Amino acid sequence: MGTLTGTINDNAGAPLPAAAITVTPMSGGNPQRVVTGSDGTFTITGLPPGSYRVEVEYSGYKRSSVQNIDLVTGAPAQIRVVLQQGNTGDVVRVEGSAVLVQTDSAEVSQALAIRTLTETPLFDRNHQELVQLLPGITPPRTSESLLLDPQRNRIWETNGMPNQFNRRNIDGVENDEPNQSLSVYVSPVESLQQLDLLTSNYPARQGRAGGTIINPATRTGSNQLH
Repeated sequence: MGTLTGTINDNAGAPLPAAAITVTPMSGGNPQRVVTGSDGTFTITGLPPGSYRVEVEYSGYKRSSVQNIDLVTGAPAQIRVVLQQGNTGDVVRVEGSAVLVQTDSAEVSQALAIRTLTETPLFDRNHQELVQLLPGITPPRTSESLLLDPQRNRIWETNGMPNQFNRRNIDGVENDEPNQSLSVYVSPVESLQQLDLLTSNYPARQGRAGGTIINPATRTGSNQLH
């Protein structure tokens, strides 16, 4: 799950406390609502990865709507919204992808979107092959025999650390096989919405890892029939 943080200010740069924040998935789903604190900031956790719309309302100011904020599992996303004085019935819309600046963490990570997952040529369609797109990682390879590992897990080294230092999750839940340092379940690449890869400086809450933390996020449903 991802985390979205933000700061709401007026034109002079002063924080706006108790501003109403509504965060809605662009693909459809239930919105989440919070209000800013005394310093004009807000935090929403437990959001599935994907694209979101953030709407801000504050008495005496025009409403603001920021579209297409891409949220990933690996790292918190942060936005800053400046409200303009005016009628609350007026709406200022910011189209396109919002610029996300991560200032609260030094972790080195990358989130591979669904297009990269589905259109990158992969041997036997194993998403673990994609770890080689990051620097500091050796080419992934299979280790055990087909009998011992029918899923054909990949092993690799990160920044000089042995393979046993890697950690494998799925949707943020531990997916490590304790005896062989492999994944208990290897998700088909077609079932994934995003692949989060962390290679260094990750927070202590991750734990038990010195190499890569790989976290595939499976696709979620929407409000439309397909």
